[in-house]
This record gives sequence, C-alpha cells and structure tokens, in this order.
Amino acid sequence: MTNRQQQQQQQQQQEIIALSSLSLVLATTDMVRYKQTSNHNYYSSFSFSSSSSSSSPSSSSSFNNHTNNHNNNHNNHNNHNTNNNENSTSSFKKSIKSFKHHNHFVYLSIFIILFLILIFTIPPSYGQMSLTKNTNKPPRVINNNNNNQNNNNYYNNNENGVNIKPIPITKNTIDNREAESVLWLSKQYGLGIKDIVAAKEVCLRNIVGFKCDSRPNNRYHVLEINLEGLLEFSYSGIPNPTIKYLYFPELSKLTIISPKVQNPSINLLDLVGDLPKLTHFQLRNQKRQYLIPNNFLETSKNLNLVIIGNDGTNVPAIFNKIRFPLLNHIELFNVHEPIPDGFGWGLKIDVSVTLQPNIAFNLPDSLCSVQSLKYTAFSPDEMVNVASCFQCYSTIPQRRISVSHLEPNSECVVQITDIRFNGTRVIIHGNNLGWAFEGDTIPNTLDSVIPNQMLQYQRSELSFNRLDEVITFSKNLGISERISLTRINLEDATAIQSAYGLMVTIFVNFNTYIEHTVMFDQFECFNGQYDGIRVYTCQVSITYPRGQYEIVVSNSRESASKRISLELDFPIVKSSNIIPQTGGMVTLDGHFGFIKKHVAVEINQQCCRIRLANWTTLICELGPTTPGPADLVVSVDGYLYESSRIVNIIPSLPLSPTRIPISSQQPQQPNASTTKTTKDGSISNPIDSNHHHLSSQQQEQEQEQQEQQKQLIFGLPIYHVVLFEVIGVTFLVLLFMLSRARLKSKRTD
Repeated sequence: MTNRQQQQQQQQQQEIIALSSLSLVLATTDMVRYKQTSNHNYYSSFSFSSSSSSSSPSSSSSFNNHTNNHNNNHNNHNNHNTNNNENSTSSFKKSIKSFKHHNHFVYLSIFIILFLILIFTIPPSYGQMSLTKNTNKPPRVINNNNNNQNNNNYYNNNENGVNIKPIPITKNTIDNREAESVLWLSKQYGLGIKDIVAAKEVCLRNIVGFKCDSRPNNRYHVLEINLEGLLEFSYSGIPNPTIKYLYFPELSKLTIISPKVQNPSINLLDLVGDLPKLTHFQLRNQKRQYLIPNNFLETSKNLNLVIIGNDGTNVPAIFNKIRFPLLNHIELFNVHEPIPDGFGWGLKIDVSVTLQPNIAFNLPDSLCSVQSLKYTAFSPDEMVNVASCFQCYSTIPQRRISVSHLEPNSECVVQITDIRFNGTRVIIHGNNLGWAFEGDTIPNTLDSVIPNQMLQYQRSELSFNRLDEVITFSKNLGISERISLTRINLEDATAIQSAYGLMVTIFVNFNTYIEHTVMFDQFECFNGQYDGIRVYTCQVSITYPRGQYEIVVSNSRESASKRISLELDFPIVKSSNIIPQTGGMVTLDGHFGFIKKHVAVEINQQCCRIRLANWTTLICELGPTTPGPADLVVSVDGYLYESSRIVNIIPSLPLSPTRIPISSQQPQQPNASTTKTTKDGSISNPIDSNHHHLSSQQQEQEQEQQEQQKQLIFGLPIYHVVLFEVIGVTFLVLLFMLSRARLKSKRTD
C-alpha cells in the first residue's frame, strides 16, 4: 500500500468517527430531554396524590361528622385525581412515542460506535490475508444426472472430484473369451456343452473335468482340465475354426486322453501357445497324429511335465533350459524322426523316447545332462551319433540309463576341466563324469549337480591336508581319476589407493586348508581376508606411481599370476585461483581422496598452510612470493602431484598517489577466498556488490520506518487517538446534559 492510499484511508476513518460522534451527541440530547419531561410529570403527580391522601379528619368527637367529612373529602379527591390521571396519561403516551422514536436512534448510534471500534481494533493485515488466500483449488464436481440409470461413475465427497468406479459384483461365471474356449473343447471332445450360456456356467454347475476358483479380479477361472476316462462322446456341435489360441489365463494342468474327436484335422498343439500358468501338459489320442509346432507352449515358463502319447510325434529342438527352465520330465511316443542336436540341453530331466521302426539312431551330447533316459529303438537301420557319456555308462546295473541296441565302449575318457573349492566341498567340472549313482562312487558322498558335467563331494577331516585325491566315478565300470587339491583359479585383480599404500582385491579360488602367499610387484600383501569362495583382499604398504604391475598367488606346488594396470585417483589438481605477489588464500580444485591422514602443499618451495581439505577442494594460506608460473607440489597420504602450469603468481601494482583516500580509515582488502577472475583477467570481489545491495535495502527500510513514525502520536496510530478523543468528548457532553437536567428538576420542585 502506498503512502497516498494510506492517507486516504486515514481521512475516511476520521470522517466516519466524526459522523458517529455527532450521532451520539444528538442521541444523548434527546435522551436528556425525555428524562426532563418524564421526571416533571412523575414528580407533580406524586406530590399531588400525596397531599390528597394526607387530608384525614382532625377530630373524632362524633362518628357521623367524621363519616360525612370523610366521604366528602374522598369524593373531591377522586374527582380531582381522575382529571390529573387523564392529563398524565396523555402526556405519558406522548413520552412513550417520543422515547420509542429516540430509542431506535440511540441503538443505531451505539451500534455504529461499536462497529467502528471493532474495525479499528482488527489488524490491517487481516483483510489482506483473506484477500490473498489461495483459491485455486478446483471445485468439487457432483454429477446428479441419470440417477436412475446404471451408475458407472460417481464422485467422492472431496474437493478434487476423484472419479471412482464401483466394485463389480462377484459372479460365479467366467468371461466370454474363456467360455468360448470351454465351448470349443466341448464340441471337439463331445462334452455336452452346446451354447455359450452353459459354457459360462461351467464353474457354477460343477461340470466333470473342470476345476475352478475365484481369482483377484473377482471372476471365476478354470484352473484344471482333466478330460480322461470319458465313456461316451456326446455330440455338441462343430468346433469354431476361427479360434487361434485357447484362452485359459489361470490354467495350471491340462490332461486330454480321449479316443475320439469331432474334427481330426485340427491340431490341438497349435492352440496351446498362450497358457502362461501351465505346469502340466498331457495329450494322448490314438486316432490322431500330432506334430509339435515351434510355438508349442511358448509362454509356459513354469512347465515341468510334458507327455505326448500320440502316434507320429516329431521332436523339435525347443525342449531346453532356455525355453523351459523348470522342465523335469518329458515323454514322447512313436516318434517319426531322429532326436535333434540340442534336445534336452541344460536340463536335469527324465526323458522317455520311443522311436518308430526304421528311424535313425541319434543320441546327441545335449542328452548327457538328463537325469534318466529311456531310449527305445526298433531295429535301427543306422547309427547317426551316440554321445560318449552313454558309451561309458550305459551298462550300469541301476538302469537309469537304458539305451537299446547300444554296445558298451571299452575305452571311456574322463576329462576334468576345473576344480573349485567351497570350504570342505570340492566341485569337479568336466566331461563324462557320469551320473554318480548311489553305491557306485568313491567317496560315497559324491553327488551329481549336472550329470556328466558337474559333480561335488564333501571332504572328511582326514583329507584336509592332502594335496591329491583319487575320485572313483563308477566302481562297477572301474572309472576313476586323480585330482589335484592345490589348484589355483585366478580370474582377475584390482588395486586402489589407500593411506601410504594400496588395497588389493583378487578374484580367486583356492583350497583354504593349504597355505597361500600373495605378492604385489615382489612385495608381500598382508592383512589378507578371504570369503572362501571367490574374493580375497589384502594391503600393500608402499605407494606406487601409475603403471603395470604383476600379482602372484602361490602355494607349495602351484602358482598363478595376473598383470594389472594401476591408476591413481588422487591427488589431481585441475585449477587454481590467481594469486597476488603479496600472497593470500590459494584455492585448488581437483581430487584429493577420502582418507587425508596427511595433506601438504608447497608453492615455489614455500609451505602453504592448509585451511580446508576435502574431496574436491584444498584451501591454504601463502606468504609473499615471486611472480610468474609457480612450482606446485601437493602431497596427500604419501602420493605426490607436481606441476608448473597450474598456479600463476601476478605482480602487485604500485598504488598511485592520487588514488590514496583522504579518510583516516583503511580501505578493506578483498578476501582472497571470495575473489574471482573475470573473463578479461581482472579481479572482482562480490562482497562490494553485496554491500551496495544491502545498503540500498537498509535505506528503504529506514524510509518506511520514518513514514510510520510520522503517522504516530504519542506512539499510537492517529485513528486510535481520534477515537479516544471522540469517546472522551461524548462522555463529557453526556455528563453535562445529565447535570443540567438534574438542576432543572430541582428548580421545578
């Protein structure tokens, strides 16, 4: 609010006070006049009635005289009193009318005075706060239309009008897409469901072969389908040929064993490509030859059992760990083609394959990792390929590996590619390691992690100090191999800076029950810590410059080495402020490490006293030095940084006599820490501009305080003083009028 607006507001307030005071004075005058009139009439009537009533008889000599005199006086008194009462009654009515008229005026005047007092006592900022209140909230929207229709939306009782949909009512039916799939199965396999309405109520009616349950979306879904042991085929119609996929989003088991179908030309395996929750799939139909497509159950990542017992089944290379990571059992009957390479890769599964007669015999290497194999061939014409693992272990009495028409190989080569240590366990990697059948291995704790590829066993305390051990993979076949327990598997290593040394991390695996030594550039690494599996850490108490260094891990028999590149992260100086010849604060920007046990800075062989040191900044105080490029040496925790191109000392300019200030006060020197170099090379101090900005703000505040002091009288606002004066004058006038009325009433008496 400007000064002019404040003056106008004060002038309006003074005018309102003056008008209210005048109204109060007029109302008080009328009140006094009313009091004078009413008091005079009241006093005259009161004195007359008193004198009349006091005229009693003077003597009581005779009763008759007293009675007559009393009656006469009483009659005269009544007549006179009646006349006076009529006069006083008419005067009183006039006074009442006058009082009513003036009483409303008095009430109005008092209301105005109280209203003004209320306004003047409220802080002026209250109205401004109410006017500036945030009113940007969106209005609440209420939809009252179509109350009798289906309410798909309604608005909550809040300010933002949040759109909330009502919760659907739980129904014992399935949705249309799932019902269409149920209807398709009913028509294909003769289940007796002929229309979509009956298909939607398959869960409600407890149809045999369908198991349902309610799911989080409050709809019933089919969980299991078991069409096995159907006694008769009930014609239900022609299956819809336009369906591309059966839709069962929650189906976990699908079993169809049916001797008859409505349309034999339809391949059911083409319609089961989108069953994400399926774990079991079994299909057997002797009347139909099915081909397994490449998109067979491609979304069923939780699949663990597949049984396809139809005649003429092919074997695609889709059954592997990538496509079905949880698959553990597969059965294929009457296969019309050889098993392809890659079938069963990475899966520890049970495989049963039956070939049609005259089909080529092929056992790829990918089947060596299966848990068990039953491979039945009828008089194969040719042997395409037989993996060496089956040639080694096909005649084991446990019969977990059963391959017909396969002769054992007298030469079985076991290859060990890697040995890992995990505490007391030893893990062996290789080829043709067998299946570690129970009772056929030494030690007897040998277990198959991945058949023929990874075996492990638990060592006893007696073998902790051994350097070698003989492992028997099959006692019946006499397959054994000697392994070394001193093997060192060195993968990688890194080194980072620490205080006055290095912290070395080595990714290595070795036998912890054998003593090992770690060397960094021919210096032993101490304080070694090992997690027993892969990570080994130690320290080196020597500082190294950047370069290539060799790490060697060794024991009494073997050693392994790795060459690494060492990069220094600190100290690195990137920039510096411009320093005058007289010295001052020096600010260095760069990387200076986290530990900082010891930090030192030298400029031109002169020590710079450290004032601040953190990860990115060093601030030190330098004394007078020579101008020009300076030699900089920074030392942080034993690591040095040297440069002659970072710090520049500028010569000090002599002061001109004309520029010496006359004032006795010394000019304030700019602080070196706040001095910045502009683009043209000059030095600027932001404190001067900040001081100028602060002084202008102080001047404005002082002017406002002076204006406020002008509007005060005895420390109070003007309108408060005027209000107190009006109330005081009004009170004095009221007292004066009341005293004057009392004097007139006494004179009348």
